[in-house]
Amino acid sequence: MKSIQLFEPWFFIAFGVFQLHRIWGLIDEQAYIDFWLNTVGQNSMVYYFIIGILEILCIMGIITFFRNIRRNYRWRMLYFAGAALILADLSAISAGSVMGRFLLSAMFGVNYICRRSLLMLLLAAGTFSFILGTDLLVRILRQYRTKAESQQCSQISFR
Repeated sequence: MKSIQLFEPWFFIAFGVFQLHRIWGLIDEQAYIDFWLNTVGQNSMVYYFIIGILEILCIMGIITFFRNIRRNYRWRMLYFAGAALILADLSAISAGSVMGRFLLSAMFGVNYICRRSLLMLLLAAGTFSFILGTDLLVRILRQYRTKAESQQCSQISFR
């Protein structure tokens, strides 16, 4: 039987919230670029903390995917895409400021239309992820409520 693990909605919600910061890049592009170039230069621990949590959730999702290989939901394949994106971010920043600056400069050095398109694509992915996570949370809450109700019904005795 297919079941949704407790951590799964939280992965998609957290990933979605993290990607939604790209709105800032669409509103104030120069401040966004300066922030990320500064983050690479300073190796911000807050960034590593957020990325670390997301990566742990990705690893848990990939393990869940392989444990349920014959009875998976299709959305579980998204763990691989999330892990690849997070590893790319993490390696760009942790590989040293030279490599991180190179990758960010390459991303921010593209022309205006390409950069905006990339930000909008990542923003759309974040929005989709957040909506999926919220839907999974509602499903898991229903699943546990139904389970609790069925246990209550089985405990009723007729005397």
